[in-house]
Amino acid sequence: MASYPPTITRQDFIDKLISTDAHWVGPDLTFSFNSKSAPGSELDATYQGFVRSVLDEMHDLLGFTFTETTGTSADFLFDGVNGTGNKVLTSEITPTGQLPEFHRAEAQFDVSWTANQSSNLGYGSYGYWLIVHNVLHMFGFDHPGAYDITASYFSDAEQKNDTRKVTAMSFFDVEMNGSADSHWFKDNGTWVKQYASTPMLFDVLALQESHFGGNFAGYELGANTRKGNTVYGYHAADSLPDVFDFSVNRAPIVTIYDSGGRDTLDLSGDTVDVRRFVHYNPDHTVAGYSEGERQISIIDLRPGKFSSTHGMDDNISIAFGTIIENAIGTQFDDWIVGNVANNRLKGGAGDDLLNGGRGNDVLIGNRGDDRFVFGKHFGHDTILGFQDGHDVLLLNDNLYKGRMRTTKLLKSFAEQHGSVVVFDFGHGDVLKVKGVTLAELQNDIHLI
Repeated sequence: MASYPPTITRQDFIDKLISTDAHWVGPDLTFSFNSKSAPGSELDATYQGFVRSVLDEMHDLLGFTFTETTGTSADFLFDGVNGTGNKVLTSEITPTGQLPEFHRAEAQFDVSWTANQSSNLGYGSYGYWLIVHNVLHMFGFDHPGAYDITASYFSDAEQKNDTRKVTAMSFFDVEMNGSADSHWFKDNGTWVKQYASTPMLFDVLALQESHFGGNFAGYELGANTRKGNTVYGYHAADSLPDVFDFSVNRAPIVTIYDSGGRDTLDLSGDTVDVRRFVHYNPDHTVAGYSEGERQISIIDLRPGKFSSTHGMDDNISIAFGTIIENAIGTQFDDWIVGNVANNRLKGGAGDDLLNGGRGNDVLIGNRGDDRFVFGKHFGHDTILGFQDGHDVLLLNDNLYKGRMRTTKLLKSFAEQHGSVVVFDFGHGDVLKVKGVTLAELQNDIHLI
């Protein structure tokens, strides 16, 4: 029977991704196309456009400026080859008394590969993932294990979570570690495997917090990246990179990094109603797949956590240190989880569960039978759109001492103020439910 490799710490994982002190000094770097490409193997205009898109992503993460030039003296060289495979070559210099610095990096993309042909490129494609993967190589990234070119999960993975869920440097699909996660998307009636369109959660973290070779302290992430109020997903501004506009990137596998403002993850346009389920053999290998109705969506705004949307699992993550304040749900059944900020969480047409967590949150129901969670240290929350007889308050028993029936709870902690029921549990925990009466809430409260 195939055995899963061990699980290692997050720090050990990201140290595997970058283990060298060599780094780009920046902030101004240059790049060129086809300075070494053989005749007939040049990267065409479409391919070049997707490379620029990935460099834009690195600009957003690090604040580096990438200026296009010509010739072999550029810092980053992107060339086409024919039949010799994909390859990244880096060279470095070590100024006297300083840490090693990258001097030049060349990525060679084999145009004979089907995945690298322009007609097959697009967000979520293997070819686009390969550009992300190789650009990270150009920044000194390595694979999470001692493998290259070809690899088998059970033979070559050195730790259980070495999958493309957390890093674009992995060779292994998300379902390989037994998670039953699926990154399959049904596109015009055909199931298509999807791949990362950005550096993923641990890639972003590694740029900051890898131990590198023990001396370089890591890069500072871009302080000016989308500092304003940004909407990710649907109804995005034209200025947002297409990779985060889900009307363009229709099967998003992305990590969101944002440096400020009051931001929103809008999933209201997600209409995918089917998903692909993963099945395993007794020896843990993948036995096959089946199609079924889509289950709940998970929208999790906490840094370092994943959301499951568009019929996939764990396909959108929020970078560590990034705060996205607001979320808008799908037409399906959503579990929406807030973070420590003052969140505004809005359900869609399904039967949703809204949990603002800490902070002074606004929770908005919609059609469907919704559930609203409130507990100790949740702050001052407000519920809008509560439907008597359909929606439910889930009140955590850590709000009060001892066992308590609903009638006593209402008498002890709730008051009617006009059309608003106000619960005051003390210690700063206040919940307002608008548009209802105490009598109506009598049968709408569940103690958990």
